[in-house]
Amino acid sequence: AVVSTQSTGNKEGIEVSVTHEVRRQKVNTLVLFDEEGNLLGKFHYSLLKLMLTHCLSCPTPALLRMASKKQVSTWDISLKNGVMKIMIEGQVYWRKVLSPDCFEVYSKAKRFAFTKMNCDSSFSYVPDQMEVGQLMSAGCEVCSEEE
Repeated sequence: AVVSTQSTGNKEGIEVSVTHEVRRQKVNTLVLFDEEGNLLGKFHYSLLKLMLTHCLSCPTPALLRMASKKQVSTWDISLKNGVMKIMIEGQVYWRKVLSPDCFEVYSKAKRFAFTKMNCDSSFSYVPDQMEVGQLMSAGCEVCSEEE
C-alpha cells in the first residue's frame, strides 16, 4: 500500500510518525516514492543500524537506542531540505545532512509505504494529509485466517 502525506509547510520532503517497539534484530522499512509513485529508495532502521538506499549506513546512535529499547516509542522521521532526522517527543536523536547526489534523489519524496505489515499493524489515517493507495484495504480482508 502506498500512502502519501503532505509535509507541514514544506514542499521539499515528508514527515512520518511511527509508533512501535523498535528492536535490535528486526529491520523496519519505510519505502519512499515520488509524487507519481516511482520508487526512490528505502529507509531501513532498527536499534542496530540506520540505512538509506545508496546514501547512508550507520550505527543507530546510543541515545536513540536507549530512548527506544524494550518499549513502545514514537519515532518522528523526517526528510526535508536534504536533512534526515529522527525525533522522539520533540527531541532530535539523529540528524544527517545528505550529500548533494542524495539530496537530488530524496528531495522528490512525497509518498511512502511500510513493508511487512500484518493484521496486527495499524496506522492513523489523516484525510487532509493522506490518501489511501490502491492496494490498501479498509480492513484485514487480505490477511489469511492463519495469521
